[in-house]
Amino acid sequence: MARKRKTNLPPHPVPVPAPPVPVWRKPWVWSVGAIAATALLLTNINSILSNARTLPSEIGKTSDQFFNWYGDYSAWKGKWSDFPEGRVDMAELRLTSETFRLDIDETISGALAGSIETKGICDRTPMFDRLLVEGSISSWRHAEVSVFDFIGGHKRVFATLTLRRDGDVMTVIPRDDPSTLFAKESRIALDPDELEASTGKEPICGKKREQFMQRVLQEVQQNTLPGTDSQRL
Repeated sequence: MARKRKTNLPPHPVPVPAPPVPVWRKPWVWSVGAIAATALLLTNINSILSNARTLPSEIGKTSDQFFNWYGDYSAWKGKWSDFPEGRVDMAELRLTSETFRLDIDETISGALAGSIETKGICDRTPMFDRLLVEGSISSWRHAEVSVFDFIGGHKRVFATLTLRRDGDVMTVIPRDDPSTLFAKESRIALDPDELEASTGKEPICGKKREQFMQRVLQEVQQNTLPGTDSQRL
């Protein structure tokens, strides 16, 4: 008889142990971490709240610094005219021949304010020798302004102007000027000596406002009937 061969059975598989659970996945680790985070938050809550309050302010300061640099606000401020006495290169600047003065007193956060005098204001407005100016600076060389004053307690805008600045030279171009108070284009320059520029200069219109008020007073007196004051009493 033939002998049966023994078949080699595969060995029984050895059980593989399960991998250990990472420490960070254990519940107690999460609990400890949450407690530590809460403690850290409570410990530094004053500092966190203080920084949160300060952040918008710091962002605002940074924004103001950027736009101040972009608009070069300080360079707009000063006394601009067709005859800046403090300049020795006046002939080379090719300034306008008509008397023109623009005083920019404030440039706060891009807002511009001041006053303006021209021959057109003298000739074409009955009582004003100068008008007020306000507007905004959009870049280091460009601004839009309104020329206005108050009549009977109400603001009246006489014209709107575009100001284009190239260093210490400014070009003034009217955008809306129904009374033609301004030339089509005026070229003025910054007076480097502001103190001397602000003193010793006669107003372009002379004593126009004072004379106008005197005329009005005389007309009122002439039109007042005799005995009016006594009747009122």
